Amino acid sequence: MPMQKYRTLITTQYLENYGAHSENGKFEDGNAYWKFKGGEQFIISMSGSDRAANAVAFLSAYLQKDNDSRYGKQLITSWESIGDVYIPENDWEKPIEIDVDEYFLERLITKKKKDDKQRAGERSPAGAMRASLDKAING
Repeated sequence: MPMQKYRTLITTQYLENYGAHSENGKFEDGNAYWKFKGGEQFIISMSGSDRAANAVAFLSAYLQKDNDSRYGKQLITSWESIGDVYIPENDWEKPIEIDVDEYFLERLITKKKKDDKQRAGERSPAGAMRASLDKAING
């Protein structure tokens, strides 16, 4: 029997920095001009963890790459545990679903393919020559 997936509905709020469009957007220079914009909803599914905090921490890390921008940030504003079925109030409010187990499996497969491709390149004559040259240059 498959392990039960725990699901958390997380709502975000987007902030856009209008000051970054015409100036550098930095607070220290007096050019920050942040405005609240729309948001999104995510359903985070994970095996073996019924803690909403784990889902919130995952989504926070997932969004971090985009949140390092001076142009905009997406912040988590609320969360709640939900059951297997979630029905949004409107069709246009369909949440983005992320299964954490599948997400990490995909990343593992992608990394393995990249590693296999790199190893295959190192076994080719050109790859061996690059590896020898790299070793000679970098020690």
